[in-house]
Amino acid sequence: MKKKLQKSGEKKSRSVLKIVLVLLLAFTVYGFVTAYSTYNSNLERNYENIDNSVQNTIDVLGQSFAMIKGTTIAISGGETIINWTKDNDYFDVDEKQRILRIKALEGEMQRTLIYNNGWNLNLIDYVAVFEDDTLLSYTFTKPYNVHTIEEKSSMVNKKIQESEDFSIILPPTDDDPTMYTTLKIQSDFSNNSKKKSLYIVVATDASFLENSIKSAYGYDGAIMYLTNKSGMIYASNVDDKLGKKLDDKIMSIPAGGIKKDFNISSKRYAVAKRSINSDFYFIYLLPKSEIVMLTIKSMESLLVLTIALTLIMVFLITMVERQYEEKILMEESEILFLQQQMNPHFLFNILLTIQIKAKMSGDEPVSKMITSLSNLLRAGIYRDKRSTIPVSEELKYVEYYLSLQKARYEERLSYDIKIESEDLKDLEVPRLSIEPLVENAVVHGLEVSDKEGHVEVLLSSKDTDLIIHVKDNGVGFDIESLDLEETGKDTGEKLPREKVGVKNTNRRLKLLYGEKYGLKIDSKLNEGTDIEIRIPKKKWVLGND
Repeated sequence: MKKKLQKSGEKKSRSVLKIVLVLLLAFTVYGFVTAYSTYNSNLERNYENIDNSVQNTIDVLGQSFAMIKGTTIAISGGETIINWTKDNDYFDVDEKQRILRIKALEGEMQRTLIYNNGWNLNLIDYVAVFEDDTLLSYTFTKPYNVHTIEEKSSMVNKKIQESEDFSIILPPTDDDPTMYTTLKIQSDFSNNSKKKSLYIVVATDASFLENSIKSAYGYDGAIMYLTNKSGMIYASNVDDKLGKKLDDKIMSIPAGGIKKDFNISSKRYAVAKRSINSDFYFIYLLPKSEIVMLTIKSMESLLVLTIALTLIMVFLITMVERQYEEKILMEESEILFLQQQMNPHFLFNILLTIQIKAKMSGDEPVSKMITSLSNLLRAGIYRDKRSTIPVSEELKYVEYYLSLQKARYEERLSYDIKIESEDLKDLEVPRLSIEPLVENAVVHGLEVSDKEGHVEVLLSSKDTDLIIHVKDNGVGFDIESLDLEETGKDTGEKLPREKVGVKNTNRRLKLLYGEKYGLKIDSKLNEGTDIEIRIPKKKWVLGND
């Protein structure tokens, strides 16, 4: 019988385990697929954000460069400069006439700045016009030191005279954070044997460029560059880069779109490189690790939901497992009960006692013993599936057992069952939770002792708890040899039957009512044992088990 029940328990255990594993596998697969899909979707959205932000920045820079260049060309189309292109000696006149013509040039420059919004948008700091090495005129849009204008524009003029190009844009440097847009003008109508040249210098504060590129979507760790087509850096959010050449590896990246995985100095980047116009690139680099972290952060709600579902799953599985353990422990307790009640030694002594009583007395004692034995054995039959019963019913089992043992031991055994209040009889108690402890008290506490034995069952209440004491004056035992907290752990050590029963009872109570409830044992060798059962007070109702 025991082997069949064990096999049945093992089958149920395997079934429960399979269900748990299937649920966990299904949940894991669903979670992985959902997380993977959400991650890729959010990752693509981040790339789109970068792409849109880069495009917006390019639009702003493109409009600004177009306005600066348009202003430069507009100045070159002024009446004074057109007159000069017809006559290179236009400014080689008497002093008074020269001053008037230079003043006219200055007025034309100011009107051009105003009409092109260069003044209002702070795109242009100042404009200077040179005839060869001679500074003819200048105007500025913000307070500027005249000496600074003369000095810096003269230096720029020397550089552009060395160039064969008619229009160049000089990058800012750490020493001079100004971008210079220049235009070289020569006349084909001059009769002068020595041709002269006009040079227009338009100065733009590099902070404007830096602020423009920083308007791009501001991910932490992003690196941004504004370069010309040869890789010279005009603006950047990285210090000490102005006027320097950008890495050829980055410049070799084709313009357009986003390169999502690019290795720079053993670090992975997403790179967006776009042409602003025929002169400039805008380059945006963002570490892959930063994109991954941003993508994961955007999944916080999904992660919270996943964690919540996982906790719910764990809770449900734990509850199923607890209920299953309770059922198995109940079955084990019933098996142990039947084994203990039906062991040959017990039956032999009881039947021998009945035989002797039948010879020595009338039918009444024999009838009572047979009735007690029948009722006690009936308590352990398997058709009764209740896990909890009233205290009054459990005490009947205790009474049946003690009356049988009293008939056997006669004067060597006495017992008392005391109840603080009759109301306690209506409370619920786990089925077969008191009787096995009473049996332990008699069989393992008194049978091996020569002195008269006494067993007490005391029921009382304290606050919201029901307290039950099973006391004996038997031989006692070493409490340290019985670690109740080790219940359920397979140590490989075979415990005595009585200890298994006590530990299983303790475990059942904790599973049913929580860790604060269970057994408390006080035992002293050769003095006796006191086992306390503590469970919450709960009125027993038919069907509540």
